[in-house]
Parts: sequence; C-alpha cells; structure tokens
Amino acid sequence: MILALFMKNLSFRIKIRLILWSIVVLAGLVLVYFAVLPFGRATYNYHPSGHAILGGKGFFGNFTPTDRIDTTGDNLKIIGGSVYFSLFTPRRFEKAKMTIVFRGFDYESYPIMEAGVMVDPILRNYRLYSISNYIIDHLAGEWKTKKEGDLMLLQKEPKYSSIDNLLDNVPPKGELAFYNYQYNFPYQINDYQASSKIISLPDLRGAYQFYTYINNETLNWSVDFYDLNQNADKNGDAVKIYVYDSQQKSVAEYDLPDDGNREDNGQMSGPRNLKISLPNLPAGVYKVEVKANDDVVSRQIQTTQTKLAFISHLWLYNHSEAEIGLWTDGSFLKLKAADPLGVGEMLLNGNSFFIPETYKQYKVPFSDSQTINELKVLRPETVVETSGVFSFSPEALFNPDTKKIEAGANLAGLKEIVARYNPPVSLGIWKQATVEMDISDVYREKGQTNFMISIPGLLAENQIVGAEIKSISLELTGKSLIDKIKEYVE
Repeated sequence: MILALFMKNLSFRIKIRLILWSIVVLAGLVLVYFAVLPFGRATYNYHPSGHAILGGKGFFGNFTPTDRIDTTGDNLKIIGGSVYFSLFTPRRFEKAKMTIVFRGFDYESYPIMEAGVMVDPILRNYRLYSISNYIIDHLAGEWKTKKEGDLMLLQKEPKYSSIDNLLDNVPPKGELAFYNYQYNFPYQINDYQASSKIISLPDLRGAYQFYTYINNETLNWSVDFYDLNQNADKNGDAVKIYVYDSQQKSVAEYDLPDDGNREDNGQMSGPRNLKISLPNLPAGVYKVEVKANDDVVSRQIQTTQTKLAFISHLWLYNHSEAEIGLWTDGSFLKLKAADPLGVGEMLLNGNSFFIPETYKQYKVPFSDSQTINELKVLRPETVVETSGVFSFSPEALFNPDTKKIEAGANLAGLKEIVARYNPPVSLGIWKQATVEMDISDVYREKGQTNFMISIPGLLAENQIVGAEIKSISLELTGKSLIDKIKEYVE
C-alpha cells in the first residue's frame, strides 16, 4: 500500500528510471548468480539441432576434429575414433553426471563406446568411463553374472563366490580380463637375469611411458633432450619424469626446465641430459612416465634394463631413416605419418603396406593370429598406437597388466571378467547411458574442461557412422558458497 502511494506520487520520468535501474540490478544479480553458482550445482544440455541458449548448447565448444563427425541432419554422427568437445563453466566442480542419448549401428564391429575427461594435456590422458560395451552386454546374457556395487563379476563357469574371492585366488593368465577396472597383482619373472650391458634405443618425440622390471639391479635411464623450437608454447618446453612402483606410489621425480628459447624459430637446442639412477629398489614392476610436449625429442637413450615395454603410444623421430623394429602384444595397430617424411612403406610380420598421406591414422590388420606381432618402421616421424605395449626387441617385451576387454580382443580361453560397468537403458531405437565422473582434479584452462567420446576401432576414412548422438546432459556438483566460506573461516 505504501509502495503503491509512493509510486503514484512519482513523475513518469522517475518511474521509467526506477524500472530501468531495477532491470539492470536484476540482470546484475542474475549474472553474479551464474558466475558464482552459490549452491554448487549447474546443468548444461547439448542438443545438436538446438540453440545456443543460457545454460545449454552455448556452453559447449564445437566437436572436433571435423573430419570425424557428420553434422547433417538433426543429430550428431560420429564417424571416426575419438571426438572432443569442451565445456565452459564459471567455476570448478568436483563431480559430473553425464547423461547421453545415443544409438549405435554395428555393435559387433564397434562394441565399445566411452566418455572421458582430460586430466593431463601433455600426455593427452583422459580418464575414461564406459557408455556402452556390447561384449559385456552379450556375455552377461550367457555367463553367470553377479553385481557388487558398481562392479560386475562374469563367469563362464561358476567358480568364485565374489570378486574378493577371485582376487585372493588369481586365475591362470589368460583366463581373467578386466574392463574399466584395475587391480595390481604381484608380478614376478621367475627366470629373470639382470644385466650390465648398455642398451641404446631409437629417438623418440614428445611424451611416452614404459614399464620396466627390476631385480637386484639399479634402475637407470639416461637421455639427452633436444628442443625443436617449432611450436611456441607460452609455458615453455620443460620435461618432467615420474617413477612409480607397482602400486602406483611415487618413487622419484625429475625436472628439466625449458632451454630458454621460447621462439618459434625451428632452431634445435643443444642436448640437455637427464639421468635416472635408483639403486636398492624392491624387485618388481616400475612405471616411468616422461612428460614432454611434441617440441621435445629424446635422443641417445641408454639403459641396462632388459625388460622395457612402452605403453600404447610412441612417436618415432627416426630422422636417420634407419630401420626400427617394434614388437607388440596389442590387439590392433594404428599408424600415422606426422610429417611428409613419414609417408611410405612399412612392414608388418614381413608384409608390406603403405602410408599414403600425412596426419591420417591408418588401422593395420594383423595378417596372422600370433600373440606377438612385429612391425618394421622405415620412415621418420611415424606415430604408432596399440592396445597393449611395444618393445624394441622380442626379449624386452613383457606386459604386467591383466588382459582387458576391448574392441578386437581375442576372447579365446577367457573364463572370468571383472568390470566396472552399468549397461545403458533401452529407449526403443535409442539408448540412454549415465556415467558419473570425478572432475575435481582435471585439467581446466580459461574456464574450459575438455571431454571426449570414443569409439575404438572406428576410422574416419571408412566413412562409417559408429554412433549417433541425440543429446548430452552434464549435471555438475561442487562445493556451495557456504561450504567455501566455512573452509575459509576455519
């Protein structure tokens, strides 16, 4: 009543000003709310045919690379391997619940679909979560299946009463496989003999990781790092090396700063040597992680370790154009020429094949079904990928990891599977999957968090649609403003 009388006595001009100022203040409060998100919750929705509205598609970055997607029609079609997108948020969150509505077209050929969030931009590591796994879905209908929380135990023949019972009584090698789950069993090589002979390895570019086995010897690794200075990085081209034991506990860390040249002038720096020397380590498997961007080359690599298995990915620098032999236990092999010099012939198990173009990834089929396959790389700047490990000699090859359920995996002899997996829900021709992600420690730059959707084995050059996405929803949760104030006060 009082407010009505007050407004009645005001002039028209003042009323307009009050209304305009009220709109400005309200808009400011709305912007502050979305900037702070005081309740620690936010939901962002993506519909390929939708509009960039507040809280929706406008917060999602474009899906890339463009040659792996098809945007014709109302839905997003994935036609190649892994596609990436970013999500802009005004603050950091701790949990993300992704709900994705999708459909596949050939589950036999492309049985697995996963989502990931980037945790390391240098190693390009994504923490992966399962969207759909047709292999698990199919076997769950035929094998005895037991659910334990977010884990599943599948057995061809009932033998173990629980997952703990299985882990306490390890099945013979080759009978057990994991999916989206890891358990580090004690690993021992009974006939292992340490050596003092120095082994030299080919030049490598960028980041890489490897396993080595130690028993009554010093873990040693010497490498000269060169900076190509081809791609300017505001953070420089520093190198970090981490050593972990079999339980993923840090054993040692090493740092090598940038060479001081941050110009994009293509002048290779002089060598900067880094040595690892760790004596008196308990016998077992150790993992070495070399974090370096693609401007850094590892040369004059020397070690006395006789067991060396490089994990999943290698960029072979090889400008001497010497023949490099690689042995792998992986179930697939992908190659890419990262430079015009890399275009040319390769040999797989003695059979010749040709990489015709740069920057395109080619999946090379194994002509034989043997456990170990041999690749001979004859060209510089070749990037190789596999599902398992690589070694530069058959004697050095070993893999301490338990077999994994993956696209193209050989399931012969398999009797037990432990999987962290929740099957998607059927919506007729569509399926809906919900995955919960830990994003508390993920890489985030300029307010953007990077996500990935992956269909292993799908190659863009085949122009085959692996999956079609109807919508993606990301429900984020984190600390509320009150929680943050309490932390600050305490």
